[in-house]
Amino acid sequence: MPAKGLLAAISVKKYGPRRDERVECAQRVFKQVDPVLAPAACIFTDQNPKYPAWINTHSSTLISATTKGRRGCVVGQGELKGGGFDPLFSLNHSCAMIRAHVSRLFRRTWNTTKQIDRLEDHLYIYLNYHNQVLTR
Repeated sequence: MPAKGLLAAISVKKYGPRRDERVECAQRVFKQVDPVLAPAACIFTDQNPKYPAWINTHSSTLISATTKGRRGCVVGQGELKGGGFDPLFSLNHSCAMIRAHVSRLFRRTWNTTKQIDRLEDHLYIYLNYHNQVLTR
C-alpha cells in the first residue's frame, strides 16, 4: 500500500514509492476461499470504496455490504467506547492482538521487515502461540 499521511513524502524520498499490491492480494484471497464460498454469499466490509469493485470483479452473484466501524481509543479501555454495537470490533481486536504480539507490526517501532518471508515466519510463530497458549 502506498505511503500516505504526514510522513509520506519523507518515506517516498527515503525508500522510494511502494507498489500497491492490494488488488492482487484480494484476488488471491478470493481464489483461496472460492471452494467454500456460497454462490450468493454476503461479504461485509468496512466503508473502503474499493472493496465492492473487487468483490464484483470476482463474482456477480456475491453480495457486498458495508458497515461503519467506530474509532477506537489510542490508549485505555478501547473496548468500553460508547455508541453501541460495533460489527467490526472482533476483527479490529484480532488485528490489534497481532500488532501487539508481533514486534514488527507495532505502530511505533524500529523493528521493520525487509523480507516478506521473515514476516510470514514471525506470523506463524505468533499463530502457534495464539492457538496453543492464548486460546487454551
